[in-house]
Amino acid sequence: MRLRHVGLFAAAALATASPALASVTVNPDVSGTPDSYQVFGIKDTGQVVYGSSPNNTNIPNVKFIAGTAQDVSVDIKNGFAQLKDANTCQRCTPDWKQIIINPDLLFTDMKFAISLTGGSGLVDVYYLLSGDPTSAADDPFNYALWGTISGDGSDKNFELSGGTFNGLMLAIAPNQAGLTLGTLKQVSYEPLNSAVPEPATWAFMLLGFGGVGAALRRGRKQRGKNGRLLQIT
Repeated sequence: MRLRHVGLFAAAALATASPALASVTVNPDVSGTPDSYQVFGIKDTGQVVYGSSPNNTNIPNVKFIAGTAQDVSVDIKNGFAQLKDANTCQRCTPDWKQIIINPDLLFTDMKFAISLTGGSGLVDVYYLLSGDPTSAADDPFNYALWGTISGDGSDKNFELSGGTFNGLMLAIAPNQAGLTLGTLKQVSYEPLNSAVPEPATWAFMLLGFGGVGAALRRGRKQRGKNGRLLQIT
């Protein structure tokens, strides 16, 4: 194998193993253990809420956008940001049907817990992969639909993984009459720069480096036999 080809093979192997190309999944009933960046509550500014992570440093670096809902508020429990459909007036009815979670950092994993108001039903899960500026995650039209998850009046835990993400959006699925979001809590995420390479990534890297080493050894043998250095192209 020629050295140039080995180098190209190693680069291709790394690209093939990229986490961004893995399948996006949303797993239900995950453990309550949070990811390393937990979202803390520090401000309540209406529809847009800022959180901080990690370790409650009071840095506003997570944005929540509650769609067109008029009565979503932030309830800070044990320092953590929890969003809820407040219904603060007597004539108000639950109207919270969509929420965007937009950290300033790219992330590879996000955990969250949701409950629904009005019974059991389906929630559409949308995601935005990396490649766009952070501001792009503010616009729901930029998101791709993953599929649906089932919810009810109790808090259920879910986990988004399988890619490098810019944002996550949850929306009540169509034809779910009377169903709205009730609460969103226990939000945490794993930023991109703290991600550990997957086993497949390491395997491809070792395979590529092994091929480079073999080519170099072959070149040294050729040089010893002929008494001069051969150019390997």
